[in-house]
Amino acid sequence: MPSRLVSTHTVLKPVVQLSYRLLQYFPRLRDFLAYLARLVLLVCGEGATKPEMEADIQPQQQASLRHIDEFVGGLQCAGELIDLELYPDVKEVSESMAAFHAVRRHMPSLSIKMNQKDVGCIVVGDGSTPRTAALFAYRTSWKIW
Repeated sequence: MPSRLVSTHTVLKPVVQLSYRLLQYFPRLRDFLAYLARLVLLVCGEGATKPEMEADIQPQQQASLRHIDEFVGGLQCAGELIDLELYPDVKEVSESMAAFHAVRRHMPSLSIKMNQKDVGCIVVGDGSTPRTAALFAYRTSWKIW
């Protein structure tokens, strides 16, 4: 995976140049391209690893993009959350999505629904930037603390 990040950086400049030219001819693409650019920067934000660090990466540690795929492909609020600049990198998105998935998995056994307004959610350990709390606030009708 680190080698893909390196190649992403080398391809990014021509993509930005092409996007700029497309904007000249198709002004309605501006919002879409701005969203796409923020998404690329979010994904590339962790940067590439140094060659000497690649030896430390174990081959059996296959990275899962399940939560990232759900965030990018399935959430209507993903664009707004990215606009709020809550998530500096993919790790933070993945952690918040994993917390939401863990709660969602146990909701049926607790008879809790996402649209219930009488449910409270206390997000412990969210730090000074309420990333996970924001995700829960956008995706549920619960009271978030």
